[in-house]
Amino acid sequence: MSAVRDLVDKLVRPLALQIAKIFDLPKFTPHAPVFFISLAAYTLVFLTAPHFSRLLFPKAYPAVSKRYIYGWKVHMVSMSHALVILPWALALVNTSMPAVENDKAFGWDERLGDLQAVSAAYFVWDTIESAVSGAGIDFVLHGLACTIIYMIGYRPFTAYYGPRALLWELSTPFLNIHWFLDKVGKTGTRLQLANAGFLLTAFLGARLIYGPYLSYDFLCTMWSVRHEVSPFVTGSFTLGNIVLNCLNYWWFGKMISAIQKRFKKSPTAQEDGSANPAAVSVDGQTLQLPEPEAVEAALHPREA
Repeated sequence: MSAVRDLVDKLVRPLALQIAKIFDLPKFTPHAPVFFISLAAYTLVFLTAPHFSRLLFPKAYPAVSKRYIYGWKVHMVSMSHALVILPWALALVNTSMPAVENDKAFGWDERLGDLQAVSAAYFVWDTIESAVSGAGIDFVLHGLACTIIYMIGYRPFTAYYGPRALLWELSTPFLNIHWFLDKVGKTGTRLQLANAGFLLTAFLGARLIYGPYLSYDFLCTMWSVRHEVSPFVTGSFTLGNIVLNCLNYWWFGKMISAIQKRFKKSPTAQEDGSANPAAVSVDGQTLQLPEPEAVEAALHPREA
């Protein structure tokens, strides 16, 4: 791997130096190879997802409707990012780094650089994909904001919070699994119900309990250095943090509502569910399912 990194470093160093100079990111250049390798890897996962999905899920994947193939590829990229960065971020959070622990605003440790490169590359990829696919200006701005947050760590600035904020992604694998189960005809099954329990528990713990605690600590840090950084940086980072926490609570309510609808008994369906096309018989009971588009909008917001 080091040989690949060295080769990529030679290829991208001029560009990396320009990026570092233009955006004032002095810590970026040594980690630029990881950034560009990650960007290429996400693109490769996106392009090859149908092929290795057939190998991994020979029975389930062929049942996926063609209209969902593009979304399947996007979710595979999201899953790849989450599975890589979650254990990595957790390991770094539990690693002693006096330089950043004693200076949460401006401290730096080289061990943080590669993790930030992998995540920054993902959010760059996500921003481009959202713009190209017409996912909506909100998704584009979300990806762009996350890119800025992780890239500005190379200034360095608030790098201490990089791996800790990535722990918010704990719910992402379960969110993707929920989506995959929908698309392979497992909607409303016990498997999906169990996954929904893990999803809500992870979201509650990571985003609604740990999230506000981390945000409070972050805001205290921002307040302590308010005279050392521009008011724009202080204000935008503070506002963005508050907005993201509010979105988490809103998304949690939407997820609970959507999941409840999936496992709600239909009051109008006959015993076999045939009177209602949105009712299906699962594990011996009739379930009332909402419209797929409504569920997808509620259950699958694009997360940071």
